[in-house]
Amino acid sequence: MSKVFDDIKNFLNDWWTQHGPQVEGMVKTTAEKAEHMTQKARLKYDLYQAGRDLAKAYEELGEKVYHEMNENKKFDFSGDDDIQVLMDQVVLGEKKVQEIRNELAQVGITPEDDPFEEKAPEDMAAGDVPETDEPKSGE
Repeated sequence: MSKVFDDIKNFLNDWWTQHGPQVEGMVKTTAEKAEHMTQKARLKYDLYQAGRDLAKAYEELGEKVYHEMNENKKFDFSGDDDIQVLMDQVVLGEKKVQEIRNELAQVGITPEDDPFEEKAPEDMAAGDVPETDEPKSGE
């Protein structure tokens, strides 16, 4: 029985000697890729959250301005501190979104991967039209 264990031990030792560096390289590569993917996912989530915060600031600003204009017939907001605070939140939100987009660009996320990149109306309309394999008339 001892001979069997010695043979297995020697086999595993020889195998590790031959293949160990390759396995270590694969583990290192996998860890690096996983860390890179984690960083991208974190940045995408941060962009999503910053976009939601920005949308909320825009919504609050719009509601406040609408209320003041509709109910109070106020059209000059230059002295309104509440409006200024909301405008400052919008500016900070836009800066944060841009900073995160810049970080994403550094790690290799293109604008096509950006979940908050707005599409042009013609892009959205084209997305609703199914593509056919039939040649168009005149081709």
